[in-house]
Amino acid sequence: MKKIGKRIGQVLIGIIVIALVVQMILLVPSPQKALRQDQLRSDIHYQDVPTLLINGFGGSNYTYNKMINYYQKENIAQKTMTIHVTPTGTVHVSGSVKGKKNAMIQLLFDWNLAQTYNPQTNWTIKVIKILHNKYGINELNVVGHSWGGTEFLHALGQSKWIQRNVKFNKVVLMGTPVNEGVTNKVTYPQALREHLTDAEYRKLKREYQDLTPCSSIKFYNVMADYRDHTDTSVPNVQSEFLATILNPKWSSCKTVMFYGIKHSALHQDPKVLMKVAKMLTNKKV
Repeated sequence: MKKIGKRIGQVLIGIIVIALVVQMILLVPSPQKALRQDQLRSDIHYQDVPTLLINGFGGSNYTYNKMINYYQKENIAQKTMTIHVTPTGTVHVSGSVKGKKNAMIQLLFDWNLAQTYNPQTNWTIKVIKILHNKYGINELNVVGHSWGGTEFLHALGQSKWIQRNVKFNKVVLMGTPVNEGVTNKVTYPQALREHLTDAEYRKLKREYQDLTPCSSIKFYNVMADYRDHTDTSVPNVQSEFLATILNPKWSSCKTVMFYGIKHSALHQDPKVLMKVAKMLTNKKV
């Protein structure tokens, strides 16, 4: 029995070591490649406003690796800053956006496998404050995938300080659940009629009733319909509820649907990446 117990202990230790190694690999930042100044594109507007990339539940470097690599290869944007947030909420920043056109900021939560996104919401608030106070970033674009978008929505709604001090030009939400109290078994109009909601959505709606951002925000609600009005992870109807919290006095919203692709393809598929690039960089999109 002692030998069996010892063997089981060794196996468990081995599993833990492998898991830690995998986690460390998944937190290695995407490589940075500067824009090629002699190859700037005529179809891309190069601007000083950086873009914050927020991943969702279980997200890692994998979430935005392809987007970052694609944009750098196509000379659309450049990743110039990495932010790590530890499980205790300590923020580590490397790199800079000063003087960098179309800069991308890769935000990596070292642990984001909790059953709720509330810790990440608090950390997102903290990160945005640090970007403003320590790095002089007063304007941001945001790309949020899945719960990453939900975290940003709650961060904006909960922090009056952020509303007063940071201008968000464009916010791209990709497969973002806004109201998880509904499923793809009901349509958006039906869910509205039957008042199908969850507690987090009701909280979000209360927050947005009094939301007063310092400037107007242009939202893009990007969804994928793989089959049955869902991207296999997030039903489209959950994302459609974005319209119920936004106020036309300070926002506009454009819905963009992609057919035949799954949830993860929203940050992987080249046609989606090119469309998102146009959203972020072109004034008229």
